[in-house]
Amino acid sequence: MIRLIIIRKSIIFLLLGLISPSIWGQILGHFDEKVNLNYFPYTLSNYNTQHGLIQGQITSLTRLPDSKTLLFSNYNGLFTFNGYSFDIYKPTEQLENRVFKKLWLDERRKIVYGYRGDDLFIVYPKLSWIGRYKAVSISRGMIYAIDSMGRISINGKNKYQVVKQNKENKVFSQLVEVNGDFLIAQNQELALFNSKKNSLQTILKEEVQSIISINNTKKYVLTKDNLWIYNTTNHSFSKLFYYPKKEIFFNDLIQIDSKLLITSNQGLFLFDKKKKELSHFDENTILPTNILNYISYDRSSECLFIGTGNKGLLKLELKTALTGYIKEDYTSRSFASALAVEGKGVYSGSGTYLLLYNKSVIKKVIKLPILIASLSRVNSSIYAGSWGDGIVELSLDGKIIHHYSDKKSNFHGVFKDHNDEIWIAYTYGVKKGKTIAKSKNYAGKQIQMQVVSFFENSKKELFIGGDDGFRILSADRKKIKTFNKERIPGIGEIRSFLEDKNGGMWIGSNGGGLFYLKNNTIISLKNKTNYLLGNEIFTLALDKFGQVIITSNKGIKIISLQKLNDFKDNKTDYLIPYYIDENKGIYNNEFNGGFLNNFASFDKKNYYFPTLQGIVYYQSHPIPNSSEKIRINEILSDDKSVENSNLIFKRNTKQITFSFFTSNLVAYQNIHYQYIIAKKDEIKKWSKPQKETEVKLQNIEPGQYVFMVRSIDASNHPKPYFSKIEFEIQPYFYETWWFIIVLIIGISSLFIGIVAFQFYKKRKRLTKILEMDMLIQETEIKAIHAQMNPHFIFNSLHLINHLISSKRYKKAEELLLNFSKLLRNVLEKSDQLFITISEELHFIELYLNIQKSRFNNKLNFIIKCDTELGNIKIPSMIIQPIVENALLHGIAHKMNGIGIITISISKKNQQIHISIEDNGIGRKASAILNSTKSHRSAGYSLIQKKIDLLKSKYKIAVSYTITDIEKDNTTGTLVNLIIDIQ
Repeated sequence: MIRLIIIRKSIIFLLLGLISPSIWGQILGHFDEKVNLNYFPYTLSNYNTQHGLIQGQITSLTRLPDSKTLLFSNYNGLFTFNGYSFDIYKPTEQLENRVFKKLWLDERRKIVYGYRGDDLFIVYPKLSWIGRYKAVSISRGMIYAIDSMGRISINGKNKYQVVKQNKENKVFSQLVEVNGDFLIAQNQELALFNSKKNSLQTILKEEVQSIISINNTKKYVLTKDNLWIYNTTNHSFSKLFYYPKKEIFFNDLIQIDSKLLITSNQGLFLFDKKKKELSHFDENTILPTNILNYISYDRSSECLFIGTGNKGLLKLELKTALTGYIKEDYTSRSFASALAVEGKGVYSGSGTYLLLYNKSVIKKVIKLPILIASLSRVNSSIYAGSWGDGIVELSLDGKIIHHYSDKKSNFHGVFKDHNDEIWIAYTYGVKKGKTIAKSKNYAGKQIQMQVVSFFENSKKELFIGGDDGFRILSADRKKIKTFNKERIPGIGEIRSFLEDKNGGMWIGSNGGGLFYLKNNTIISLKNKTNYLLGNEIFTLALDKFGQVIITSNKGIKIISLQKLNDFKDNKTDYLIPYYIDENKGIYNNEFNGGFLNNFASFDKKNYYFPTLQGIVYYQSHPIPNSSEKIRINEILSDDKSVENSNLIFKRNTKQITFSFFTSNLVAYQNIHYQYIIAKKDEIKKWSKPQKETEVKLQNIEPGQYVFMVRSIDASNHPKPYFSKIEFEIQPYFYETWWFIIVLIIGISSLFIGIVAFQFYKKRKRLTKILEMDMLIQETEIKAIHAQMNPHFIFNSLHLINHLISSKRYKKAEELLLNFSKLLRNVLEKSDQLFITISEELHFIELYLNIQKSRFNNKLNFIIKCDTELGNIKIPSMIIQPIVENALLHGIAHKMNGIGIITISISKKNQQIHISIEDNGIGRKASAILNSTKSHRSAGYSLIQKKIDLLKSKYKIAVSYTITDIEKDNTTGTLVNLIIDIQ
């Protein structure tokens, strides 16, 4: 007999959180402690206007072809939802404000149809009008329709005439093809049209609201008050259930395994065909609204979406975990251990209470004289370890046998090995004996740690885990191998062990992540790139499907053991688990598992885990692989959208943004993204996995690039889907190779031409002047060559080339400009014996600016000169050799600080006083350094020759003095020049 179950509990709302200001993220769960999660088989999420919906009424919905992306209609047009954001479906102009009361997805032809009023459209991939009909159904790529005149058409061609000219004004509301015949809902009845006999027969006198196919022989018929199953073979009806409430209107129905979900204007009906039970959920129980329209179901995501009439979009995600928790005194503490006892159930401890569970239902509560820390089973006894009060022994049905009191430590588990030896884990190590009472401390120095776990492998070796790593005892218990924090830094507290079929040991650590041990070699998977299992590994349980179930403070993680091995052996370069949390039915994500028996299972399919609040019952099943292609959603150039074709960006583009997504409707699939940005033919590794669905590029140098992005998920597929985009960054004109080559050739040609011309000019002059003039000219040329020696020229050009290669074009351009000015100055003034002070200082400033670049800005200079002295003439190039000497022999060897040259020019009486001061290493230190070098500076000898020539030919007196500076831990040299004014 059908039982109507009305459940009245608090409403569950799971709110959609933000990943970034522009992209909606995955759903965050929030539960009220008063909610009993076991009554409703789904967790509920509500998306509405605050999550990006323009309007809360959804009239119809379906999916886009080859995608989980939803397509739905409301009074503002068509929209999509991909799990991250709600977007207007294009073309927006044609579909704006068009309300579709029904949407169909034709998987075969990759087409989405929309029914608006009496008009049938194709809305995807391109909008087009098909025809005007009163009722439409689409099945196996065929369009069946009936118009107001009673004509039935197939794919737009009229095939049958149901009534002649429809004189009775029948209103056709449903049309479904049945083995060549047709079910037609008209007025207040359901009729069968026999296409061969061209006859119409009434088969049900009720107002039909929806007809949904089960298979070739059965259809669901939803009427105003009933749900019928129609047998197409014998044309019989059987009532599935009757709901007495009036003014109900059923909208849509979907069958998921043995359960039927029916939407209506009175909420959601859930009919369990196996149990013959009908449940009703409405806004007085668990739903935010009663007005539910159409359903879209995705089996791979284990979730369905329901469009509502006023509350936006509902997501119902199938629970795969149930939490047994009641807010009572006996469940007020954290739950310790889970212990399976055949024929009884699963025991767990909370505070001083021992609880017996069957799935998520508490069957028995037993008060103990201790605060329970752990539960263990040895033979026909249960041992409850305590926090500071020994161990209590109980029978399998929960009766207290004995209390072994010990108030000195905490007891974390009891274990029996193959030799029938009893091992006890406690605060300061382990105890061993044939019984609890006779147990004694064992290997206290080698196992000096808080022990929390035991495991005996196929070789009969005993693994002991604790807060200082783990120990391995040989089968005869005579040898102990130590894997502690000193040997393996960061190993953490070892809480769980798992042996694979190859004899390798997987080891779970709280704080150190996952380890693998084989042949005395241990591997830390946490230290490998793109490991995403986390630092907390409480449980390692291998289910019957070859999946490892891991618990932590963040819920349940599930990953294939084969994928673990692939990652360990570098066959895949990332490790992502499925994630079971509040969205899948867990009440509190913080699991326990510090001590022995951190999970229980009878059959490697049904699992029990202790948590901070209650026991979680999880029925393991193969996690579906639901990967799909990744899509580039949008490309932005400085926040302006650009077309994804012939992508060429100007050099002054500040930011390029690539937005992408893979439809991600459920959090447990754990979708991450990786990308590569590389120049063409350049090989680069994928980036670290990220949840964000966009990549922003800034300050990219010119060139042709490839952007690739891929989605990776918990299937850990070795070759995931990826998308690829090529784009180009245009260079500035002076960054192009042709410009650089032309510039170098031009400068080189100019320099060679000028030097060749000057050499010819000076050689011709040397043949015509007197010996004295030749001596003066020779001295002048040497001064020029000292100023412009090849070493200086080479270094300057080398520095320019280095700056260009380093793409520091502005700096190279500035240095090149100074160098060319210096060249021009030298060549123009090379035949002048006297120049103005302002010209001489201009030359010195150019020279020092070039030297400043060579010294990597570790050189500064100061020039002081009264402005009225600028037009006074002095002998040309008389200051430069002294400055050069200060640089080469003083400042060049300075180890610390910035070198400073100070040039001061003043007039006293009829004399010009010039001082050149540097803070270099001084003449003494320079002499020592230069004593081993063959090169000697000719700067001062050239100056002296020039002074002698000026005095003999032009009667100009020039004198100079050199003073060493040594005071207050500073060194340097001061040169004073005194020149008589002509």
